Amino acid sequence: QRKLYAVIQGKKYIMVEGWQLLAAFNGLNIVIESTQRLKTDDGEGWEAVAKIYNSEGRIVGAGEAQCMNNESKATWRKADDYARRSMAQTRAISKACRTILSFVVVLAGYEPTPFEEMDGVVNHKLLVTNEQLDVINSLSTSKTIEWIKKTFDITALAQLTQEQAASLLTRLKQAKGGE
Repeated sequence: QRKLYAVIQGKKYIMVEGWQLLAAFNGLNIVIESTQRLKTDDGEGWEAVAKIYNSEGRIVGAGEAQCMNNESKATWRKADDYARRSMAQTRAISKACRTILSFVVVLAGYEPTPFEEMDGVVNHKLLVTNEQLDVINSLSTSKTIEWIKKTFDITALAQLTQEQAASLLTRLKQAKGGE
């Protein structure tokens, strides 16, 4: 069970890997058609264009997106040039998929806005990774798991954030006398 979405203020937003999987399941191929360096009066960065092709090779969707060094999120202000170029591509892929597949994710109970478009809009926290869950489970008894659920006010370990899981793993490893 992969985490292909992130929860932001109680709503589920599909990440690029989820959009790509949905496209693949529908026989669609996503291609980055171009990337272009951008310079404006107040910043610079990259713009990318993604196109979606069906099995007959026809374009059925497209999206373009940017990643600039003047964005509100500090990550992109400080990022290396290659990272901004890559994020522009990631955002373009998500946007292209959203244009033709958003009805599917809405029917499944997710938000139609791609997770990558929420960057800087709100403060979000990614959910625990499968690797973190595996280690937590291996270090925990059923009593410990109940304590974790009560402490973090959750009904399942999969509701932990990556930050909470990292902190918890440190405590669990210390309690076990390791690492």
